Amino acid sequence: MGQLFFIVFINDLPEFCEHNTDKYLFADDAKICKYKYSQLDQQVLQLSVDKLQQWSDIWNMKLNKNKCKVVCYGRDRSTQGNYFMKVNDKVLILEQLDHFKDLGITFDS
Repeated sequence: MGQLFFIVFINDLPEFCEHNTDKYLFADDAKICKYKYSQLDQQVLQLSVDKLQQWSDIWNMKLNKNKCKVVCYGRDRSTQGNYFMKVNDKVLILEQLDHFKDLGITFDS
């Protein structure tokens, strides 16, 4: 019953975040994705990260900031940019990875 309650609880998360990004939810895990064609796309993705953090603050759900990472795929990763979250009035630059493991599967370029 707890899992069902949690799913109902986070049901509004995709609508709360920026509408021009893709959101993927599984259990207590969320991913925000965006194809980046320009600097504006990077700003949209950062806005979605900000909205995710705002949502978690409203619902008093603490994000595990140690698990918040950035991964970028493509030929020109030099333009990927930095993404951040605010933690106790400090700015936390999200770690950028070239691969990550999710549900036992490693994703890489």
